[in-house]
Amino acid sequence: MAGPLLLVVAAGARKAIQKTGAAPFVYLGLAALVFLGSAPKTGSDLNYQLEFTILLIFCTSLSLHALDFFSLSFRRTRTWVTLLQLPLGVFLVVNARTTASLLLMRFAGEQQSRAEVDAVRSSLADGGRVLSADYNAVVRLRGRLDVEMAFYDLLVSVGAVDPEPLRRDIAASAFSTIILLEDVRTDHSPLDIEISTLPAAQLAEVRKHYKLVRRIPGPVLDGMFVYKPRGPSSN
Repeated sequence: MAGPLLLVVAAGARKAIQKTGAAPFVYLGLAALVFLGSAPKTGSDLNYQLEFTILLIFCTSLSLHALDFFSLSFRRTRTWVTLLQLPLGVFLVVNARTTASLLLMRFAGEQQSRAEVDAVRSSLADGGRVLSADYNAVVRLRGRLDVEMAFYDLLVSVGAVDPEPLRRDIAASAFSTIILLEDVRTDHSPLDIEISTLPAAQLAEVRKHYKLVRRIPGPVLDGMFVYKPRGPSSN
């Protein structure tokens, strides 16, 4: 989405550095290195490109000013500088369309998330311990997480955390509610690494000692699956 601006910056960087100094462009280069190094990381999102994109827009403005782009364009001067309207136009059109789509998706997702929160409220009313793959609802309703499931699963997978204590807690029905983004009763392919879940051995304990009491539709996968302990204490 920001690719066309790289062309503009490259076209005017030399003149801009001569006029305003190299500091902004050095900062842009360092931010680009950080972005390229961190963006492929598991869990990265749009926030990882924020600093780089803002600096890219700033340096684009410096380059256009150094090339006298606006004055030449308003005078309709025929020069290669005015051709930079093409990448700028591509940037504006692509981002306008993308931003509109993202805003609509975020609005719809927020409405679904609020409905999820309202729907799961009664399941957490007993005040017991909760194990949830959906951190949004639990944080909104209780203000905390007992286990951050996504990072926990990653730490277990690399051997940094012992999975046995939590497995024993699940087997002992120590959680009054377990919320997952999958139906443990059915066979399915492993979830994407960025989707919160539990290690296979712990999912097996959920299957043995908990029962599905409710499925709540939502914006992620098939929604939330709410599990309660089996036995007379089940709600």
